[in-house]
Amino acid sequence: MTQPPHDAREQARRVAQIRQESRRDREGRRRRIVLTTALSAIGVAVVSLAIGALYDLVYVPNQKVASVGEVVLNRTQYVQEKRMTLTTSMAQNVLLAEFGGSFGTNYAQQNPFIEDEIAKVSLQAPVDDLVVQDWINRELIRIGAKTEFNIEPDQGRMDQLLVADFSFAFPVVDPNAPTATPIPEPTATAEGGSDAEATETVQPTAVPPTATPDAAKAQTIAPNIVDQLFTRYQTSLNQQGVTPKLTRDDFVVALNMQYERSMLIEKIKENLLPESQFTVSTTPTGYETSHILVRVDAPEGTSDTDRQALFDAAKPRAEELIVKLNDGADFVTLVQEESDDFTSKSRDGAMDKFDATGKSIAGTQYDPAFVAATLALSEGAYTSEPVQTAFGWHIIRLDRIEVPSFEDQLSEARTNAYEVWFNGLDEKYLVSYATEPTATLEAQPTDEAQVLPTAPLAGYPTGTPTAIPTVTVTVTPTAKP
Repeated sequence: MTQPPHDAREQARRVAQIRQESRRDREGRRRRIVLTTALSAIGVAVVSLAIGALYDLVYVPNQKVASVGEVVLNRTQYVQEKRMTLTTSMAQNVLLAEFGGSFGTNYAQQNPFIEDEIAKVSLQAPVDDLVVQDWINRELIRIGAKTEFNIEPDQGRMDQLLVADFSFAFPVVDPNAPTATPIPEPTATAEGGSDAEATETVQPTAVPPTATPDAAKAQTIAPNIVDQLFTRYQTSLNQQGVTPKLTRDDFVVALNMQYERSMLIEKIKENLLPESQFTVSTTPTGYETSHILVRVDAPEGTSDTDRQALFDAAKPRAEELIVKLNDGADFVTLVQEESDDFTSKSRDGAMDKFDATGKSIAGTQYDPAFVAATLALSEGAYTSEPVQTAFGWHIIRLDRIEVPSFEDQLSEARTNAYEVWFNGLDEKYLVSYATEPTATLEAQPTDEAQVLPTAPLAGYPTGTPTAIPTVTVTVTPTAKP
């Protein structure tokens, strides 16, 4: 066979080589594309993970929730605030459980639910507006106290307040309390005759806890109370099959936050209204009365003339009772023998306390005639004439005029001054939110007259139908500060 020329063979070899190199180039390019794509995907994933990690570990924890002036509450601090709020609730529940009975049991049974809420606290959980507002209020108080009065937290006073609240349930043995006095106990003779020489036995002396020890002593007592509180907390949850999640330090921090605020408010009030600048009032705020009722029942539809005739017919009996009182009869005895008010009779004629406008502590309105007659009496005196109301004739005795003590008046005045001061703080120190809290509707004052139920000045026997008229009282609305 004839062989192809040398040039033809060389050309064919080169073509084959070129094709092979071309194939390798294509495969190389494909590998590079695949590798580049894979590396790009890995790079995107790494960057995404890094961004996610930075978001979770850096951005979220430092994300602003709210601020007061230059003080910022970030998400990490908010989580602590939420946890401490729940810890405070737990401490109060443990304290109230110490009352025992169904009341204490009810509070103890709530503890697992609080514990469940504690477990849900996290950076990702929705923000609780109430917790944020509570933090803002506390910061406003702290900044205002320091800026305006130069008041700093006082640990001794904080511990005094804690001891005053908790010592009744968690008593602490005072190592410095006086020792008990030995009590001689006679020892019988061998024959059972006369007493032999007395043998001294020491009886334990119960030392009640001091409600308000001095600051130094309170600081030694407070840790012991926290120990007991924490132990009761653990025991209560363990008995209910729940693993406690709070630590003793959680209770310390939460209680310090609570009593720091109480201490600052106390000091602010004292600065706003010093005792030396307060003038006590002698104006009565309450009247306590007793009465004897001569009832007048007019059937429905009775005319005014016939109704008055019924009252006129009953009046002599009431006047006769006043004569008996003037002759020395005992008021309470006459209540039991003669009064037609079956409700007050069980209380020796005593009525609900009311103020100078006739509004009672029960939220009812006394008849104006009853009120006017009472205000005209001196303490201990009774009406010299029967007093007519829609219920009949009353003989009223003024048992006590209530005038608040100096301490109570000063406390109320300081509270009012503090509320005015506090309500202006958010304008003095800039408050801002990362997200505006959900608006809450507030009750608006109204100019309409409020109708209060009439005070029942005549208790009827059980089963007797009653028709008690109402008294309309116009209440002037108070402007919102």
